[in-house]
Amino acid sequence: MDPNKSEQKSETLVSPHMEIDLEHISGKAGTLVVAPGFGDHPKEHLGEETISQLKTTADGRFILIPQPPDDPEHVLNWSWRKKHLILFVLFYSTLMTDMTSAWAIPLVISQSEYWGISTTNAGRNISGNVFMIGAGGLAAVPLTRWVGRLPILFWAISIAFILNIAASATPGWMSYLVIRCMQGFVITSPQVVGLSMIHDMFFFHEHARKIGIWAFSIIFSPVIGPLISGVIVNYASWRTSSWVNTGLLAIGVILIVLFGQETAHGDEQTHVSSSKSSPSMTERLVARAKLLTGITGYQAYHNGVKHTIQDMCIVATRPHFLCVCVYYLLSFMWSIGINVTLTLFFVPPPPVGYGYSTLTVSLFYFSPIIGMFLGELFGHWFNDFIFTRHIKRSRGVYEPEVRLWMVWISVVLLIGSLVLYGYALADKMPWIGPVMAYGIYGFGLVTQTVAITAYASDVFPDHTVEASSIINAFRVWGGFIVNYFLVNWAESDGPVVSFGAQAGIVGGAFLLIITVQVFGSRWRGAFPSPKKQT
Repeated sequence: MDPNKSEQKSETLVSPHMEIDLEHISGKAGTLVVAPGFGDHPKEHLGEETISQLKTTADGRFILIPQPPDDPEHVLNWSWRKKHLILFVLFYSTLMTDMTSAWAIPLVISQSEYWGISTTNAGRNISGNVFMIGAGGLAAVPLTRWVGRLPILFWAISIAFILNIAASATPGWMSYLVIRCMQGFVITSPQVVGLSMIHDMFFFHEHARKIGIWAFSIIFSPVIGPLISGVIVNYASWRTSSWVNTGLLAIGVILIVLFGQETAHGDEQTHVSSSKSSPSMTERLVARAKLLTGITGYQAYHNGVKHTIQDMCIVATRPHFLCVCVYYLLSFMWSIGINVTLTLFFVPPPPVGYGYSTLTVSLFYFSPIIGMFLGELFGHWFNDFIFTRHIKRSRGVYEPEVRLWMVWISVVLLIGSLVLYGYALADKMPWIGPVMAYGIYGFGLVTQTVAITAYASDVFPDHTVEASSIINAFRVWGGFIVNYFLVNWAESDGPVVSFGAQAGIVGGAFLLIITVQVFGSRWRGAFPSPKKQT
């Protein structure tokens, strides 16, 4: 036997979603075993004959789960280039969601002067937009189950593009407010369908890395928007800045039209070409239009809205998932608070603030961007390290709660950065102090977002859309709530007390993660996932 081949086999990893009854091994009823391990453990649990029949990656290291069919047109068999082109389209579309929402933050002062209203009233469009992002994400789930992933992506960015034209040209503040709220409701869909599209296209051993790329766009988008718009509004009008955002949305529409693909039923898009040896250009264009608009998806499958809403309620009330979502809300919400209060702390002259210009404050957003980028690089590999180490030590019995070990690292960074930020503002430290704190916070946000999203994907493999929409709702509604009290809190009690208390809340909420790691296996057995829709 070839020694290299033997060594290669000894590292073979079996990944989800094999549901195998190993209660006699794990001793835990209801344990979801999806990775029967390294070395001889796959043979121990599945048998050597079964192992030999499974498809693996080209290098033989990973057994492919789910096992792809022989059909070369199936979504799992798409080429690396095609999958990653779709991932890029998804990344850009997701980026536009919170980027468009936060784009308006630096425009508030200019808009208040333009319309002759207070900055508080001018900023209400941001709160309304954020709230509707959470509501729109929940509303998108039944539609996704009804017509597929791609049409929801297409209509979300297309309608948001049209509404941004209206917002850029509207003459009145009230109409601008209404348009922005409507835009928030429709544009959130990429943050909902992204997890399911990754789950459709990629195998389990790839999930954490691909989720990391997509999740990076979610965390990155609220800071890149104010950075760009803040620079533009420093030299031009707020309408010019808004028109630039409109152009970026137009690029998103073009990318979806040219390169977007339906992953939920990828073989349906080749129906016309398979029915005729050489379809005409007109037939191909009609087929593409039907795919984008949702006609093809509706014909392929459509589930009842009532059934989908029931599944959402079941997913949202599973105690292991609910605890994780509550922690995520209580740890993420302060990032939005920092984001929207930068002007409050840095623009006023001393001794109240730092006396920086709006342009300088806009450049501060480079700090979380760098932190998030480094967090993505770190998590890109460290998540796999945690998973691989767990599989080796547990003799192949995989439990999704292992994903949450990354949060232990994240929470230390979140708590430390909030404390540092508060003291830096109170003591008027040089700008490097608060900037470093903001960057560290961004690092922690990205790493924990990937871990929590991957956990949801493992726990609800057949309901990733529902799980993703609920995570999204908790995230944005936390940000919506914090806008109503953080500024007054910081002004009345000072940054040391307010940001120190925020750090304490994050630390207290982390007990929920520990609870899930202790009881999650039992809870998953006692409170199973909804049945898969057919």
